[in-house]
Amino acid sequence: MAGKSDRSTLTLALISFLLLLLLSRSDSAPQPFRRDPGHPQWHHGAFHDVRESVRSDVRSMLHSRAEVPFQVPLEVNVVLVGFNGDGGYRYNLDVQKLEEFLKLSFPTHRPSCLETGELLDIEHHLIYNVFPAGQAEMIALEKAMKEAMVPAGTARETDFGREVPLFEVEATAVEAVFQKFYSYIFYTETVGFELNTDPDRPSPASIFVVNFDKVRMDPRNKEVDLDSFMFSTIGNLSEEDMKKQEGDYIYRYRLGGLSAPYEKASHVHERPVVNWLLAAGCHPFGPFSNTSQTSKLLQDVALRNTIYARVDAALRKIRDTSEIVQVFASEHLKTPLGEPVRGKKNKTTTELWLEKFYKKTTNLPEPFPHELVERLEKYLDNLEEQLVDLSSLLYDHRLQDAHLNSSEILQSSIFTQQYVEHVLSSEKEKMKCCKIEYKYPYHSSQTFVYGGILLAGFVVYFLVIFFSNPVR
Repeated sequence: MAGKSDRSTLTLALISFLLLLLLSRSDSAPQPFRRDPGHPQWHHGAFHDVRESVRSDVRSMLHSRAEVPFQVPLEVNVVLVGFNGDGGYRYNLDVQKLEEFLKLSFPTHRPSCLETGELLDIEHHLIYNVFPAGQAEMIALEKAMKEAMVPAGTARETDFGREVPLFEVEATAVEAVFQKFYSYIFYTETVGFELNTDPDRPSPASIFVVNFDKVRMDPRNKEVDLDSFMFSTIGNLSEEDMKKQEGDYIYRYRLGGLSAPYEKASHVHERPVVNWLLAAGCHPFGPFSNTSQTSKLLQDVALRNTIYARVDAALRKIRDTSEIVQVFASEHLKTPLGEPVRGKKNKTTTELWLEKFYKKTTNLPEPFPHELVERLEKYLDNLEEQLVDLSSLLYDHRLQDAHLNSSEILQSSIFTQQYVEHVLSSEKEKMKCCKIEYKYPYHSSQTFVYGGILLAGFVVYFLVIFFSNPVR
């Protein structure tokens, strides 16, 4: 009996050891969406590097009327899926070279008014971050897409192409895996943009560029096991395989059982018509409407457009106010002889007045009341801080706070313009009671006496020099 119990104990110990070994191997095996040591982290701190540059541009725009647009850093995160030689057509992209290409080709972007095409006084400084997806993450996404595909009839490959089977993917069916991938890339504890309730933690905006292998995730092919491609080496394609990469089928996304927000059926063209101006989400507007609600993405776009419109209007009012002050200064800031005031460096009237106004280093006469100068100076200093804070809020995508900030900026610019116009108008009314004329002084007998003395001195000096010449 003792021998049997020893053998059973040894057997249980061996089984336990094997189970622990299998568990340790399964834990150590690579898994999709798992952050291992050394995993690249997303850093959202570029605004700290450009804060002083933004402040300098804002100061020159406000105090010297420089034609400099309001600078807003904008971070563009690009996530590449299937571009490591493992996706469709086995495309391979160099991440660093792509970042350099984007920075050199599209360093800035200046929005414009849709109706008039006029550029706004706002300019984006684009900051690019490119993240490559691993093979395990790509296969996990392909697996989710394949499981969500539902037959939906046929469709044409192009406008005049052939009819091929059509599959639709319900967007909500694959949102969970994409949100998991989003959390894996950007280290977000709460997945997705809407679920992040921490106002101090920015939610990055990202662009997913996917290049799935359509042959590998063909829903009609039940023999392909995508799990086997999770960590195995994916080989290159032959010329014959390249020709089959389209898979002889089409798949498209379906949002809530409705059509895409940028697409509508046209009976005239007998095909869907696309308008990419409405590609920012579901909406109830116009012929491209497909729902009674508005998507969060489109709400953010509308809110950002409202912010930009208010800031642009405020900056234009500030420029108009500065122009009013300049015109008043050019009319009344003159020398006693009626000439424009010039400094040692031949500065313009406006530059000299601004030097008096901002730097306080000139002894020029003051054509403005002290109250106006002090109030304008205080307003511009406060506006400078508000614009820098607004740029930071837009960079962090804190649009609600930026919306309140832009409203305050627009209101204060309107009030300040009205105040300046009122003060300058009252000063002009005061100056109507009198007229100042600048004339040279009249000649008198004393002037002739001094002139004669000066002329006699020149004659005596000439005679002394002439008779004391040693050559003569």
